[in-house]
This record gives sequence, structure tokens and C-alpha cells, in this order.
Amino acid sequence: MFKKLSDNFKRRSFLFKYISVMFVIMLIPTFFGYAVSEMSLQATIAEIKKENYKSTAHIQRSMDSSFTTIKQTAIDIASGESLAAYANAPSSYTGYDLTQESFFPHTAMMRNYVDGVIIYNEETGTIINDYMAIYSAENYLDWVLDLHGQDRDEFLRIINTPSFNKLYPAKNIKTYNQLINKPLVFHTQSYPFMGEHKGTVITIVDVEDMLYDFSDRISEDSCFYIVDENGQIIISTGNTQYIGNELFSAEEGYGESRINGEKVMYSVRDSTYGKFKYVFVENFNSINSAVAPVRTALTLYVILILIFGSLAIYYIGKKNTQPVRELSGMLGANKESDTDDEFENIQSAIRSILSEKARMEPLIAESGSALRKILISNILRGNFLSADQIEEACEKAEVSFLHDNFCVIYFNLIEIEQEDIPVIKYAISNIVTELFASVGEVFTDDFELHSMVGILNLENSTTEIELQILSQLSFIRNFFIDNFETVINIGVGNILSSAEQISVSYSQAKEAAEYCALTGSKEVFSYSNIKIADYRYAYPLEVEDKLNSAVINGDIELVRQLLDQVIDANASLSLDMSRCLFFDLTATALKIMSNKTINLSAVFGSANSPFEKLMECKNISELVDTIHAIFDKICSQITESHGAKKEKLKIAVTDYIKDNYSNPTMSLGTLADEFDMNYTYMSHFFKDYIGANFVDYISEIRVKKAAELLRTTDMQINDIATAVGYANATVLIKIFKKITKTTPGNYRKNSRG
Repeated sequence: MFKKLSDNFKRRSFLFKYISVMFVIMLIPTFFGYAVSEMSLQATIAEIKKENYKSTAHIQRSMDSSFTTIKQTAIDIASGESLAAYANAPSSYTGYDLTQESFFPHTAMMRNYVDGVIIYNEETGTIINDYMAIYSAENYLDWVLDLHGQDRDEFLRIINTPSFNKLYPAKNIKTYNQLINKPLVFHTQSYPFMGEHKGTVITIVDVEDMLYDFSDRISEDSCFYIVDENGQIIISTGNTQYIGNELFSAEEGYGESRINGEKVMYSVRDSTYGKFKYVFVENFNSINSAVAPVRTALTLYVILILIFGSLAIYYIGKKNTQPVRELSGMLGANKESDTDDEFENIQSAIRSILSEKARMEPLIAESGSALRKILISNILRGNFLSADQIEEACEKAEVSFLHDNFCVIYFNLIEIEQEDIPVIKYAISNIVTELFASVGEVFTDDFELHSMVGILNLENSTTEIELQILSQLSFIRNFFIDNFETVINIGVGNILSSAEQISVSYSQAKEAAEYCALTGSKEVFSYSNIKIADYRYAYPLEVEDKLNSAVINGDIELVRQLLDQVIDANASLSLDMSRCLFFDLTATALKIMSNKTINLSAVFGSANSPFEKLMECKNISELVDTIHAIFDKICSQITESHGAKKEKLKIAVTDYIKDNYSNPTMSLGTLADEFDMNYTYMSHFFKDYIGANFVDYISEIRVKKAAELLRTTDMQINDIATAVGYANATVLIKIFKKITKTTPGNYRKNSRG
């Protein structure tokens, strides 16, 4: 049956055969499209999972930072001098005194996301809030708490908490006359701070405002919520039907699950602040709906191809027109040998064309860069039988090898995205040509899609040249990692002494690069290294990361420990391979210098580079001393750089305070925002580098300015208080007396004699 169909096919016209073949060819990519769409869907899902996880991590870091700042707010209030004094002698304070700014610092009241602050005095049984109201505990529980809708027992447990413990999920609290329910969270902190427990400071956090910053990430097919260690949901936003108990105990990461019968993807991040989790869930429907039009279009395309292709084949097969036969006869090379089979006539014509092409190829290939490219490719593949053939081909292509030594470098690009390969190849070609111009001629070739090959025509084949090649290639590999975020596996063949051996060195380099890719190594491999175990050194990535971090921090002691750890692990290496290891260590340090924009000559002088110093070492002991000296200099330079930056920041901060001390809203939080710093870091910076806390420092400046105005002007004390940044004369008098041991009035009287 198949023979009959085959004979029938041969008897058909060329056009019939052509359309039939084209029909089959068109079907192949069509069905391939189905497979590609499925692969695209899976790739899209994987990418969305990663992006969702990154978004969840961003929210987790932001909210953890906010909770930490709010905790610091509670600590600031609880540890304030005025609150401590009130705790020790509550009967000596009036209602007005209890609500002044020293109890509720401006930084606390204006902190983002803080909805309110309550101070509970256990000794007197009173509660003070930030609306300048004082209640007995019973009155507060009976009047205010009921208005909020908060459970009495739970609230009592909060105000009797001896120290800060965790996020506490409140019930929905109706804020005064508003009808909108807000989810709130309590933070508690005993006072006086680090002293005897006399009461509790409670900060009430408005999580709704906190979540508003991330509302654009939540769609109708997704949900974000926070769940505590007991499986209790603290807050949630979005479509809550995607909240599932099975995710309450999920490990940190992302994956897929099924909630309420629907397939979802989820991301989970553990809080670094407390024992709770951040969870983001998104329905798969949003992804499937995006892919559905593509699948529908492909289905319609297949149906149309089948219908119209079948009709076209049927029509041409039935017609079997004579003009097609005449056309096939015109293409025949020899009219006498023509047959009734048009396909055979076309084959004969093609053979004739190919024969003519073969005759013309030597003439066409004599000029242009194409012949040079073909020559290099043929040499690498070993297509020449002898040195004479290579020499003859080189003369035709006008290529000359100046030296007798050859080394092949193989760049494996299998891990690079296809659209990035042309740019990477171009960069490799230019960098290799530039770096190795000092050791010989460079020829590059890219006849394979996922690889790049370089041929080095070397004048010498010494061990120093081999080490220099490996060092330069390590630099190239790190350059592409740092600047292109691209990993290139590099293999180096042995240095061989004739052009005939180039193909051998090429095979060795390719094997070394493939071995590098197979093992996931971050080294540049030479062929001899993968054949002889003694010629490998151990410099693990985790050790490099630790060394990198220690150098950045200028920690000389830790740097020496890590260097000695690497040296001890490679104690059996030969001198040459030890020098390679130390080149690699030095490359780590120089990369840090480049990132920190530290001038190389400023550290080592212009005479010898670190690599030249290592090359001059005659034994391993000298190498160890030299590498220690190199890293000591770099760490010292980085430490000096850190000190200069902190001194510059100190001057900028103090100048800013001196220019803005009269601003009543000036606070440590304002200062942190102005210099783009974390609140806690700015507080530590102030104490460590300025020598006082912020409140004492600005109070000193304001009191000095107030004293000057008292001596030189007749301004009223209330006006002077406003001029130097205080809310009223009462605050100025209290702080002035604390610092100068006298009142503003007495100071003015005494200063004028």
C-alpha cells in the first residue's frame, strides 16, 4: 500500500509535491507552537512566583522595619526622664504637666502608622492618652474601652504586661464616631525603662495605613495576610477566600497549593521581628486567562491550515497542470535524460548547479574575511591532513602565524540567554584581543552558537606565560560576572609547538570548559588541571564571600584568619599552583578596591603591581608574607576611608542642627530622614561620634541661643522660647534651669549687673 502511494506521489507534478511538503512543514511548527505555549506558561508561572516572593520579601522587610521603629517609639517614651520622674512621684504632677511634650515626644506622636499612645500608671491606677485626658483605670475600662469595642480581659492583660513582648491582634476597633472599622495592633513597654515596673506604655498601630503602601500589589485574585505562631490571623487584605489553614505552618519560600478547591501560588516570609509569618497568595486564573488567547489562536490556525492545505493539495493533485511539467523540463541539465518524473528533473538541475558552485568556490573564497574565518574553523576542527596543507591554506587566506607555540582558549556560553550571546561574543573578542596582545597574536572564532574560541600564537611557552594566561582569564570571568551578571565557563588547552596541534589544544580546552561547567566550578580550568589532581587548589565560594566581607569592613584580624585558612587547605600545592591561588586571592581584593573606587597606585605605589610582587616571590613562604602585606594595606586604606566618611557625616549633621535648631519639629527622626538613615543607626551615630544623645545636644544649642537673647535683647521669655524652637516658656524655663542651674529671669538679671 505504501509503495503504491509512493509511486503515485512521484507521478504527480512538482507543484503538487512542493505544496504537500510545505503543508507538512507548516504543520510541524504549528504543533511545536503548542509545546512552546505550555513551556511559556510554565516559565511565566515560575517568574511570577519569584516576583511574588520578592514582593513579599519587600513587604516583610518594610513592615518589620516599621514595627521595629514603633517598638523604639514605645521605648523612647518609656525611658524618658519626665515619665520616669512621674512614675517615682505621680502625686506632684498636675493634669497639664502630664500631657506636655516631654511625655509624648513629637517624634512619637508623628511617627508613621502610630494611631495613639496610652500610659498606664499601676501605682495610681490612672491612664493618660495622647488627647490630653486622664482617666482612672476603671473609668477608662467602662467608658472608652467599650466605645472601642475592645475585650476588657484582653486589654487588662496588655496594660499589665511587664515588658515588650509581641504583636497583639486587637479586635476591630471603632474609632470614635467613624463607622469604618480599622484593624489595630498593640505594642507594650514597661516604664521606667530598665528599672522597676511601675506601669506600661502602649502604642496602638494602625495597620490599615501600613498596608495602604502596598495596596497596588493586591488584586481581586490575590490576598495578603499576617498569621502568628498560634495560627491566628493578625490582619489581612485582598480576597480572603484565598486564606487557607494549610499555609499557616508553611516553610519560608514559595510554591503551589489548593485552597477552597482552587489552585493558587503562594509566597511565605518569616518575620525577623517576631514569631509570625507574612503570606501572599494569588489565584492561577489570572495567569491562565493571559495564556488562553494564545492557545485559541493556535487552535484556529491549525484548523485553517488543515482545511485550506487539504483543499490546495486536492486541487493541484487533480489539476496536474502541463505548465508545471514544462517548467521542470526547462530546469533539466540534459534534455535527452529527462524522464516523466519532474522531481528527478529538478534533482538533476540542482546537481548541475552544485557542480558549478563547487567549481566556483575556490575563486570566490580567495578574498575577504570569510575565507579567514573558514580557515580558522578548519584548523580547529583538524580538517587539514598535514602542516603543508595548513601553510598553503594560510597563504591563500593571507594569514601568517609569527610564532611556533599555540594555545587554545574555549569559552562555554551554554548558560547564557540566546539573545545575549552576540553581545557577549563581541565583548569576549575585544577583551581577549586587548589582554593577550602582549604575549602574542590572537585569533578568535565563533563557528558554534554557544561557544567562542581564541587561538593564542605565543612566542614563548614558559610557566610564567601559562600563569599569566590563567590570571588574565580569571579576570575576564570575574569581569563578566560583575558587569554582565553572566557566568562563562573557560577552559584552556596545553601550549603546543605546531599549527597541526591547534586542533589537539582545542579539544583539550573544550574538555576543560565542559568539566568546569559540569562541576559548577568558579575557576578557570586548564587541561592539565583536570587530569592531575595535585594541580588543583581549593578556594570555596563561601570563603571568598567571607573574605570579601571582612576586607570591606577593614577587619584585618579576620582577613588574616581567612587567608591562613585557605593557605592551610592548600599546603601541598607546588610553587606555580600556589602562585595561581594567590593571584586568585589578590583578584578578590582588587575587585573590592575597584568597587570602592580606591586608587591602586595610592596603596601600592607606581613601581610594582600586586601581581608583579607575587611573581617576584621565590618560594611559598615569600608568597604568604606578600599576600598578607597586600591585604593589610588594602584593609588599612578602607578603614581610613570609612573614618573620613564618618567625620564628614558628623560635620554635616552638626551643621544641619545649628542651621535648623529653631524649627520646633526638629527631631532625631527628622535628622534620620534628612540624611537617609535608619532611625536607630542615627541614634547610635549621635552617641558614638558626637558624644551626646540628640535631645541633650539640641537642648544645649537652644539654651545657649536663649541665653544670648536674654543678655542682648528685651524680648519676652515666651517669644525667646518660640525663637529657639520650644513650644512655650514653661518648657524653656524647665530645660534652661536644668542646664544652667538658674531660671531665665535670674540669668537676665545677673547678666546685666
